[in-house]
Amino acid sequence: MVSKVVPYGRFQLKNQKVLAHRWVYELMVAKIPEGMELDHKCLETRCVNPEHMEVVTGTVNKKREAMVRRGMRGTGVAAQVRRAGQ
Repeated sequence: MVSKVVPYGRFQLKNQKVLAHRWVYELMVAKIPEGMELDHKCLETRCVNPEHMEVVTGTVNKKREAMVRRGMRGTGVAAQVRRAGQ
C-alpha cells in the first residue's frame, strides 16, 4: 500500500494529529468556522503565517488549487506574498 504524502506541517497534541497551519490560525486569529478551510495565499502548504491564509469554502479552495495546477494563479495576493518573500 502506498501512503499518501501530506504536504502540510503537522504535530501531535494530546494524542491527536493536528495540522500546524490550522492550529496557529485558530490560536492567533479566530476559530475556523465548521465546514470552512484555510487557503494558503502564499501557495506554501507548510506555511503557518496567518497573514498568508484565508478562510474559504471547500469549493473555493478546490477551484483555486485547480488554477494553481493549470498555472493560472500567479497574480494577485499569492504572487505579491511570494515576491515579497514573506
